[in-house]
Amino acid sequence: MISIGYLDGVRLSRAVIAGAHFVAERAEALNKINVFPVPDGDTGTNVASTLQKISAGISRTRLRDIREMSKALADQAIGAARGNSGAILAQFFWGFSEGLPDSPRASTSGFGAAVVRAAESAYGAIARPVEGTI
Repeated sequence: MISIGYLDGVRLSRAVIAGAHFVAERAEALNKINVFPVPDGDTGTNVASTLQKISAGISRTRLRDIREMSKALADQAIGAARGNSGAILAQFFWGFSEGLPDSPRASTSGFGAAVVRAAESAYGAIARPVEGTI
């Protein structure tokens, strides 16, 4: 088991790029399970497309500072957002960047706090959030 005690911009970038590949491979399965608010069948496609565009943008960026990288991610996400799910994902990345401590690295607890802030931001992007929407 690998023990990671901190997250910096490079690690964050690598994680998002790996996550984008993971989601792209499963986009069709995500399309099939999307049923709320309507079974439109494009949520997986939209999230995968948004993540692929984010990944392409950050793959050319070498920022060691996690706050700088998270802001670059949020900027890329806003420009890349496709559909409602992409917009919600962009809001998640924006909230994540806002939730990070003012430090070039985030500890595991700092990362956890940023994820909580990101989830709050994503929920705040929806007028009447319901489980299954996010």
